[in-house]
Amino acid sequence: MDLVNLRGIQINTNHCQTAHVSALQAASDLNLDFITVEDPYTIAGRPMEPALGHKMYSSKNEKKPKGKKHGYTFWCDDLRNLRNSTNVLYKKYQGFKRNNSPEDVIQEAGTEYRKSRGQYKGLLLRTKRKAWEDYCGNYTEKFGGIFRMVFNKSNKVNNILVNPDNDQNVSFEDRIKTLMKHFFPNNDSNIGDIYTPSVESVEELNYKEIDLVIYNFKKGKAPGLDQLDYKIWTAIHGFNKNFLTRIFNLCFKFNYFPEYLRKANIFFLQKSGKDPKSCDAYRPVCLLPTIGKILERVFQNRFNKYLSLNNIIHRNQNGFREGTGCDRALDNIVNKIRETRSNQHCALISLDIKAAFDNMDWSVLFKIFDFYKIPLFYRNFIYYYLLDRKVVFKDETLEIERNCHKSCPQGSVVVPNL
Repeated sequence: MDLVNLRGIQINTNHCQTAHVSALQAASDLNLDFITVEDPYTIAGRPMEPALGHKMYSSKNEKKPKGKKHGYTFWCDDLRNLRNSTNVLYKKYQGFKRNNSPEDVIQEAGTEYRKSRGQYKGLLLRTKRKAWEDYCGNYTEKFGGIFRMVFNKSNKVNNILVNPDNDQNVSFEDRIKTLMKHFFPNNDSNIGDIYTPSVESVEELNYKEIDLVIYNFKKGKAPGLDQLDYKIWTAIHGFNKNFLTRIFNLCFKFNYFPEYLRKANIFFLQKSGKDPKSCDAYRPVCLLPTIGKILERVFQNRFNKYLSLNNIIHRNQNGFREGTGCDRALDNIVNKIRETRSNQHCALISLDIKAAFDNMDWSVLFKIFDFYKIPLFYRNFIYYYLLDRKVVFKDETLEIERNCHKSCPQGSVVVPNL
């Protein structure tokens, strides 16, 4: 075949069967030697067979991938019809303005258009809200799906890379279990073997003590497993001040910290500058129930008052104390160095306790209570605060629970005092 004299045509039928057949018929009438069809119309998943005896070639253009659809939809015929009628009224209104029609005609058309536009916007908002409510009400999957949809968190990056044994097949669940075992190891000893509580009477709380705590808490903190925010408890206390006061007074009466409030939701923060495969590169942080943290703060205020009145805390202890901080400690050190260097040699030794919160021994803690003769009320409350404590790692697909036999939950209010 003489390639120079070949005659052909390239057509794009845009997936239209009628246009496809018409193009083939036209090519046949022109006695063409070949036809190239871009995106030929498909039937049952296969391109149409050329019925006119011509050679057909299909282009291999890749189609643009379709965007991921939401799990819900709100569009309906009522919205479409109202939108179309609103567009017609808008074009009519603009046409009158372009043609310099009488003022009353323009105003009447404008009024009609704006009324229809308002109806369309109102229907659009109501339809969206109703569709979202129906979707959430009928949603049967786990919580994470809706959360990711609302906050665009579908592409979550897993940054837990712990792998002390360099196992190539380690799963995410195994990584979390490794961290849980590292920070919360099994222990044969039990706090019940260390101390036996005996209830001691204590002065009742009044609602002003709770006011001082609840209205000074930083809002916006993440809630625990109960998913109840501080705003909820603030509203409840503002509505009925006796509600929380009675509950907390019962806890104080029996020197008891409720078991339900001892369960913490845990997650791990990666420390910068450390090997992410090592367990020491992560810091466990506990999300505790907010009502428990309010109760902790009320107890802490009482405890701090006792420690201050009895001069138990050293005067140079600046961390985790109200009215003091690192700036005061640094100022004291700098002033001491300046005084000493004028006529003496000076050296500074800095000591740091590695993972102090994670390695606190409860038996040592209660021996310290004995040494300082801490009243039974404070001992009992802290005993029940630590007894049968649990930590839970929970996400969309995984839930791991582990008992805590030592240390204190990072994120707790009362922990710095301990």
